Amino acid sequence: MEKEDLIFVVFISIFVFVSVALNVVIILVIATNKHMQTVTYVLITNLAVSDLLFAGIVVPQNIHDISHSSDFYEGQFACKLVNFLHLFFIANATYCLVVLSWERYRAIVKATKTQFTMRDCKFLVAGTWALAFAVALPTSIEFEVTWETGHDGNMNVTSLSCSNQDASNTFIVFNTLLVVVATYLLPFILMISNYSRVMMFICHVGRKVKSETGTSPNSTNFVVQRKRLRVVAMLATVTVLYGISWLPYFIVYLLAKLTGNSGSTHNDTAWFQARLALAVFSTMYNFVLYWTFSSQFKEGLKSLVENTRRYFINRPADETPNISISRRDETCS
Repeated sequence: MEKEDLIFVVFISIFVFVSVALNVVIILVIATNKHMQTVTYVLITNLAVSDLLFAGIVVPQNIHDISHSSDFYEGQFACKLVNFLHLFFIANATYCLVVLSWERYRAIVKATKTQFTMRDCKFLVAGTWALAFAVALPTSIEFEVTWETGHDGNMNVTSLSCSNQDASNTFIVFNTLLVVVATYLLPFILMISNYSRVMMFICHVGRKVKSETGTSPNSTNFVVQRKRLRVVAMLATVTVLYGISWLPYFIVYLLAKLTGNSGSTHNDTAWFQARLALAVFSTMYNFVLYWTFSSQFKEGLKSLVENTRRYFINRPADETPNISISRRDETCS
């Protein structure tokens, strides 16, 4: 492995560790806070689980492939699985963001209609995983372990590769366009549409509230609208960052697939490393956004830290009397 690849592996490994830790914290904060057991935060938990699995399972395999790009010895099943899981977790996180935007739209714009219940939320979460499975499945069919001929200087080198070179060009193009449209373009359009309508509604209601109650920040309607706006701003920012961070990823993905550079022997290239870095980045920033925009998350995190601190501080104190008593007993005996 070259020096540049080694430096990239070290840095991306650090980011993977941070991503896993942050997403574990998000899950723990929501799971231990009763006030956050709502449809919105359950969907956010689903998003964190998807990011956690992507960073904890897929990326380590990709890091391994960077350092062992000459031959793919993991076998046919691993070849298909790693390419399937890569898109599976990305697609699930994307569809979860779409459902979040839809849920916020219904909760705010269509507030008079029946809202999603926790039972509905279970079906929505299951639906995101099922749809992601369907979108990622063709990729597992496309890739398989084959012998690939490359060039090392003036010599032809044959090596085992997990690639799509044996798949038909028609299937490769179809599947590539399917992934880009179903995992990026269409979901992004839906998210922008939902949040745009929510923002326009809040602005309309805000002007109406202002004309009726004045600009008093203590009025009930003013407080409600401000809280709604902060939640929507948080999720809309997630959507914007999603669009910014994943656009270069899917451009690189599209170019790599259509030029035949998506096999494991190309995992040490700048294209692959750029894709991987963008993907890892997308699993890290949600924690910062939740901390910035959500007072509930901030209070839940503080509570989790305080309870953890008390647990570790009080545990030795509870054990001390037992130890001292046992020593006195031994002395008396």
